Amino acid sequence: MTKIRFRQPIFRDGKFYKWNYWGFINDGSFVNPVLSLKINMEEAKKDSQQFTDLYDRNGKEIYEGDIVRWPHLPDYPPEIIRWVQKDCGYYGEKKDGSPGSWIDKGCEVIGNIWESPKLLEEDK
Repeated sequence: MTKIRFRQPIFRDGKFYKWNYWGFINDGSFVNPVLSLKINMEEAKKDSQQFTDLYDRNGKEIYEGDIVRWPHLPDYPPEIIRWVQKDCGYYGEKKDGSPGSWIDKGCEVIGNIWESPKLLEEDK
C-alpha cells in the first residue's frame, strides 16, 4: 500500500534548517504541515515533496526533489526526482530540464534540492 507522506523544508534565516514530515503516516494518522504567520497551507503544499513509495539501492526513501545518480552508469549526470502527471510516475530530470530516466531501485539518493543543490553542478 502506498504511503501518502510528504516532507516540507523548514528554513531559518533564509537557509534550509530541517524537514517536517506530514501526511498520512504509517499508522494511518494525519500529521499537519508546519504553518506560521509567514506561510499558509497552500505555500506549505507548494514547497513540500511527496514520497514516491520507492526506495533506492540502499533502502533509502525517495522523495520528489531528491537528487539521484546511477552507480552502474558513472558518466551519467545526477538527476532530480519529478512527478510526471501524464504518465503517472516519477522520473529523473536533468539539470537542463530535459527528461531523464524512470526511477527504480537501481538509483542512489545522493542529496536533495534544498540541502545539496550544488550536486547538480557536478558533471560526472
